[in-house]
Amino acid sequence: MTSLKTLFITIIIYCLFLYNFANNSISRSYLPIDPISKSKYLKIDSLLKILNKKHQFNGVVLVAEGSEIIYNKAYGYKNKKDTLTSKTVFHIASISKCFTSLAILILAENNKLSLDDKLTKYFPELLYKEIKIKHLLQHTSGLPEINDFSFINQNEWTKPFSNELILKLYLNQKNDVSTKPGEKFKYSNAAFNFLAMIIEKVSGQSYDDFVKENIFSKINMNNTFCYKNDSADIAESIKLKKFINKCKSFGKDNFSVTRGDNNICTTTEDLFKFDQALYTDKLISGNLLKEVFKQGILNDGSKTRYGYGWIVDKDNEIVFHRGNYMNYTCIFIRYLKEKKTIIYLSNIHSKTFYYTILEIDKIINGKILLNNFSYN
Repeated sequence: MTSLKTLFITIIIYCLFLYNFANNSISRSYLPIDPISKSKYLKIDSLLKILNKKHQFNGVVLVAEGSEIIYNKAYGYKNKKDTLTSKTVFHIASISKCFTSLAILILAENNKLSLDDKLTKYFPELLYKEIKIKHLLQHTSGLPEINDFSFINQNEWTKPFSNELILKLYLNQKNDVSTKPGEKFKYSNAAFNFLAMIIEKVSGQSYDDFVKENIFSKINMNNTFCYKNDSADIAESIKLKKFINKCKSFGKDNFSVTRGDNNICTTTEDLFKFDQALYTDKLISGNLLKEVFKQGILNDGSKTRYGYGWIVDKDNEIVFHRGNYMNYTCIFIRYLKEKKTIIYLSNIHSKTFYYTILEIDKIINGKILLNNFSYN
């Protein structure tokens, strides 16, 4: 009887191990067994180790091929006293737009809204009568930039910017769009602030609750959340010239409480769960996902390099998004054809960032596949 009990317990433990492995909860900070993966691991590790010693890399990098993580390792400091680990949470800046766009598409799939809905359907007081949701998603809305609003009182810049304040500023704006919607690509954070506000109006939930319920919780992104205040346990922004010294308080930045464009915090492992889910129907149907990763088309038929919340490269075969904010420097790259992934999260601004990404690109693919990092 005792031996049967022991066997049962052993089977349960083994099943739990397999479950954890299948859900990518194991960090790849050790050498892979496969000779090719091992070689790639050693090359990536050597690169990051050298850059870290030169104070040109401080962060976590995850590299995967298919569903297997071949590298997930941290180098450097989380703050003044603690070192980083592969489970450290980072602010991912504009990579947050990938989640905002998906949230909009979830609502569209459930017939709660249409991508052809006009912005004024939700905010009728605005001047911009021809802007559609799809224009906001693809940065072709022509919205004027907040920085160009001459009427803003200087005191407004000392307040933490919220979506509510941004809406108020646009309601007071007297000039129409800077370009006709669909005519030109022009990167716009405000476009994604409006998308977040649309999500809240349509769903009846806060943006934070909607993305948590419909994305994070569905795929066990348990270490992912929207940044709210300085008490969040995340890697601190570090100034390169004052390495290991705390940068200015993150929560005092003017844009610290906006939603849609920014302010999601996560780990490499949670982003990899998101990556893998995007090969399935767990979040939205495959047919709609195909539209996400297509290049945008302007009114004249020409293409942009931005789909629905993603930069699209190499004939729709590589998609990625960068994030840069208060020394946080991040990139999330998905090779759709090869099913490979690079996730780079750092809390310093490094002049070798693009060199590092291209070197990792070359290591895992045998040659550089990324054309360029620009949005258009």
